[in-house]
Amino acid sequence: MSQVYNSTERLNHIFDYMGPISFVAHCKDIRVRSGLVLHIDEEVPGEGELDMVTALQRWHDFYPDGYMLLEHLGNDRYPHAAANVQRICAEAGIEIH
Repeated sequence: MSQVYNSTERLNHIFDYMGPISFVAHCKDIRVRSGLVLHIDEEVPGEGELDMVTALQRWHDFYPDGYMLLEHLGNDRYPHAAANVQRICAEAGIEIH
């Protein structure tokens, strides 16, 4: 659970190892659902627990002309997800094309 709530270190570890060989990425966030059994749901980027600035910046550092895919959302949530990613990138000074 610490990797969820303290995601910056884990994301950096993932990018250190996988960044050089991962040419396409899925842009998603996660949220832990309360309950008797642990359940992690995918969430609109920027509305969950992950450090999206770190994830997007590290991706951009490896692949400034690469692309990430939004996925596993209801069709009505994609415009909001795209707007969140654009906002996060703009606030962090990450150029997107």
